[in-house]
Amino acid sequence: ERKMDQLSTAAKPGNTRIGDKQYHHFKINLPEGAKNISVKISGDGSHNLELSMRKDNWAWRTDSPFVLSQPGTDKTLKFDTLPGGYWYVSVYCSDQLKVTCAKNKFTYTGDKSVLNGVPYTIVASWEL
Repeated sequence: ERKMDQLSTAAKPGNTRIGDKQYHHFKINLPEGAKNISVKISGDGSHNLELSMRKDNWAWRTDSPFVLSQPGTDKTLKFDTLPGGYWYVSVYCSDQLKVTCAKNKFTYTGDKSVLNGVPYTIVASWEL
């Protein structure tokens, strides 16, 4: 389990919250013969996080074979089996503010809490 709950000012990039339109990338080394594989993210439920997974390359949501993008923060990818090797997992925060520009002025609308980052937890598990 990895808690991604630190503010950027804490200088702990390996545990920093995710911001609007940002990705967090992870890599797992899945052993041959792994079964009952699960990759789960959970959060406060008030934001929108996407979860994607791909073998041997970055898991961008636009080109990953496994993507969960429904609203909310809680998502779980489950597999009976997968080939062993490196799997890339990405979390994407699809929330964003709307910025309106005027002369010498910017107006931000939407949920501004996303500017402080969205906390979440990620867990990858399997059986041998």
